[in-house]
Amino acid sequence: MTFTNRKLRSLEKCATGILRCIQTVPEDTERAACVAKGAARCSREIDKVAVEEAKRRSVVAATCGSPPLTGTDLTEQAGLGYGAIIPSCEPPVESASDVARCVLAGSGCEADRVFGAQQPRARDLMQFAQVPAERLATLSCLPSRGGQGEDLDLETTTGRAVTRCTATITRTASALANSTLQTLGRCHNKVFRCEQSKRFDERCLATARALCENGLRRIEAKRTSLGPGIDKACGASALAFDALSSPHGAFLSALAGECADLGVTDLAGLDDYRTCLVRQHHCRVAALLRLATPRGAALLSSLGLDPSRAFPPGLCDPPDL
Repeated sequence: MTFTNRKLRSLEKCATGILRCIQTVPEDTERAACVAKGAARCSREIDKVAVEEAKRRSVVAATCGSPPLTGTDLTEQAGLGYGAIIPSCEPPVESASDVARCVLAGSGCEADRVFGAQQPRARDLMQFAQVPAERLATLSCLPSRGGQGEDLDLETTTGRAVTRCTATITRTASALANSTLQTLGRCHNKVFRCEQSKRFDERCLATARALCENGLRRIEAKRTSLGPGIDKACGASALAFDALSSPHGAFLSALAGECADLGVTDLAGLDDYRTCLVRQHHCRVAALLRLATPRGAALLSSLGLDPSRAFPPGLCDPPDL
């Protein structure tokens, strides 16, 4: 499991639980107890993310510190290429452990942004549930949209449908993001091993080329994979888009500005949201890959493969995969 996957899973368990409380549990002491239980679960899940981050840093320090990698190994294009991301890191960046800190901080931020497009109300629901401020502070890139735990007041009908739909969106979209990360990560690592350990051995490169080509094809095929599951749980036969768009529902309308930046100028229905969500996730996954493997695009190009195949062109920054 990647660090990003761990964080997205924890955010899902946290925010979906609180949403279920406010949308499906009657507004009385039973709801208050449910929300309090959800807040406690949030705290546990956020703590798991912190533990995972510390574990990842320790693994990098142990793996890269004996014998220690030099600055050139870490930063130059002939090595790992992390010099490309150092300007965005909080200093100092002098060791593999420092680079790991930077990559994990950036990855955590991008995971927040990914989740914010799946559940726009997430941070505000956590604040409403009184998740401790010191834990919320670790979710620095999860946006606040405003709101005080409002609900649709339709606990047995539309409230349940909104909760079910939101859970489906979260699971499906996170699976797409994680699958893309893992597929390209395996590809990059294989090519890098051929370059660094096999001295460009042709058999190694042929295996890497096949692995990466198959991975790119899977990514291209999955660009429409959000459709069927979300349509079933969130389409017109399940509930009206107005309930999903409402600040008292899923508050998808809060994404109008971000979606406009991605070329979806009118967030009027489920198809518009799905298009925006896929595009937003592609941009954020591209950013995650630039952090994890700054030389990704060069590695793919060295095999004669087009790095831009993984993501639709023209949506965000150049995909340095």
